[in-house]
Amino acid sequence: MRILVEHSGYALINHGDTAMLQVAVQRVAQLWPDAYIEVITSDAALLKKYCPDAHPLLLTRLSRWHQIRRLADPQIDAIAGWVRMLEKQARQRFPRLRPQQLERKWKGYINAVDKADFVLAAGGGYINDTFLAHGAGVLETLQEAIQRGKPAVILGHGFEPIDNPALRAKAQAVLPKLNLVGCREKRYGPATLQSWGVSPNKIVVTGDDTVELGYKERAAELGNGLGVNLRVAWYAGVNKKLVEIVRGVLQNAARKHAAPLISLPIATRCPSDASYIEKLLEGYSDASNGERDLDNPLDVVRRTGHCRMVITGSYHAAVFALSQGIPAVCLSQTNYYVRKFQGLNSQFGDGCYVLAMDDADFRYKLADTIDQAWERAEKDRPHLLEAAEQQVKLGLEAYQMRSGRGAIIHWHLVFCAHTLLTFLKKSAVDADKRLAKNLATLGDVCRWVKKQCSRKFVDWLFLKFKHKAKPESIYRMLKI
Repeated sequence: MRILVEHSGYALINHGDTAMLQVAVQRVAQLWPDAYIEVITSDAALLKKYCPDAHPLLLTRLSRWHQIRRLADPQIDAIAGWVRMLEKQARQRFPRLRPQQLERKWKGYINAVDKADFVLAAGGGYINDTFLAHGAGVLETLQEAIQRGKPAVILGHGFEPIDNPALRAKAQAVLPKLNLVGCREKRYGPATLQSWGVSPNKIVVTGDDTVELGYKERAAELGNGLGVNLRVAWYAGVNKKLVEIVRGVLQNAARKHAAPLISLPIATRCPSDASYIEKLLEGYSDASNGERDLDNPLDVVRRTGHCRMVITGSYHAAVFALSQGIPAVCLSQTNYYVRKFQGLNSQFGDGCYVLAMDDADFRYKLADTIDQAWERAEKDRPHLLEAAEQQVKLGLEAYQMRSGRGAIIHWHLVFCAHTLLTFLKKSAVDADKRLAKNLATLGDVCRWVKKQCSRKFVDWLFLKFKHKAKPESIYRMLKI
């Protein structure tokens, strides 16, 4: 079994993106222990560090440029401008690059799709106007799989309305043909997907995949810290004035509640959350460097567990908190973040607060909401944990879903394996009894049957060649 995994952050420089990939790879590996899991990435070393069960498929900026160019509409500035920029960079950096070399990179990617038995697009929020180029690329991968008759799914994704006509048309052409489409929230995802022609029977709402990571690490009781994150990036819309407002309110609240401020960086670079968290802590905890040394999603999750509540401008800092039963105050300035946080609120309810930073009374509402979240933290914790537990269950079930035909085949195999296991245990032959002791599970039986079939085939092939059978006659027997 070969599985090709698309995802939201090839460079692995965002702890939220990396955590979603980690959970996806772990779930796939648990379902198919012998599978060859190939993950698209631009950093093989980091992939090995974060996902040791996965194998890298290096998709460089050049090969991604080639991929996007195939679908770019010159009339759509948002795509065409990005393509022209990448092409210019490529020619400046690699002046001797020939089209044939780029084509070879593309063919390596296509070969990976050809060899895959199954293609999975892991969780994220990338099929939208904000991350248009990346979303278009992932849709292209899924389309390549569909055209080759491969099962293809996308799970744990945040879907929202798309304004760009080229990307919307691509989504409408690809998503309805997938075997399964998993949404991480119920407020926008299902309705948006149905408007694009996706059958309701193919849609499941699971919550974010990283809820599992946080829920497993939950502490026995709430901490005493006030967790801090702020995303300052072109897609977040946060400026220096807003940073100063948040800094003043945050430090006043920390002094009022005698709480340590705990840094929770998610993006490690491009942009770096730590640099702006450091600004928020100036004058309160000058010794902090924004916790730049947190180089693993699990470190951030565990650090979150020391908090009583979290204030964040990053989606996954909120997820890491809420999944551990810790209230989160979510700060949004753009439609992209408004939808992400409102979707998260629809999954967790009370304890997930969403504030608009462009509100004229933002400063005062933030102070009041922090006080409210702090006072209600113990009361909100049980239902937050209950919501997290339900989302973990739904997420695991989504990965285990099969089509009707697939379910029938699966149960045929289970029946046969169970029958053989029962027979061996009840057999009067000592050899059968010894074998039964080594076959404790249905998985053991399936692997043993596969091994026996392979051995029988090799023995049969050896006898054929021993009797001087010609390859052509063997091909005819095997119908190949």
